[in-house]
Amino acid sequence: MNKIIDFFKNDHIQVALGTGACILILSFFFKKVMQTQISGLESALLGLALAVFEAVRAKKGSVDRFWVKPWFWNLTMLAIVGLVIVRRLYFI
Repeated sequence: MNKIIDFFKNDHIQVALGTGACILILSFFFKKVMQTQISGLESALLGLALAVFEAVRAKKGSVDRFWVKPWFWNLTMLAIVGLVIVRRLYFI
């Protein structure tokens, strides 16, 4: 049981799970609500943000900064999803 708890306490796992949840939210919205296809750029934004998290996390001396914390990146992912949805609803 301790291995599972330690697994979910890992920052990389928390951000990856948040990214996966955001991808599912975005997919559901485009498939069921808008009934259109998602463009390549809109679907790649979350993966790009995850790659930026990994790059920032790998930088020496940045571990104690707030922008390296999983909650910040999960909120960033949710903001990206919100912006993609608002953009698609109101501007296209």
